[in-house]
Amino acid sequence: TSCPSRRNLRKDPQFDKLIAQIYPDVDEEETQQMEMTKKIIEQHNDTAFVKSIEKGQSEQAIARRSRISRPRSVSLSPMDVMSTY
Repeated sequence: TSCPSRRNLRKDPQFDKLIAQIYPDVDEEETQQMEMTKKIIEQHNDTAFVKSIEKGQSEQAIARRSRISRPRSVSLSPMDVMSTY
């Protein structure tokens, strides 16, 4: 790469002080930024969305099966209830 002016490469202590005041721990800031970026990527990931849908469908199927396999209570008709009194 070319550098049109060496002025761009010289040290700037005033700017360094400003950055140090804003970001006292640059490594920690970079770590937080990377974590946030990963979360955003995961939220917008199509495969994660598809997996979430598949998980929901499988949980619904399990719930449906458990509902069907339970013995249902015997329902009485109004005539059956009247005959018991």
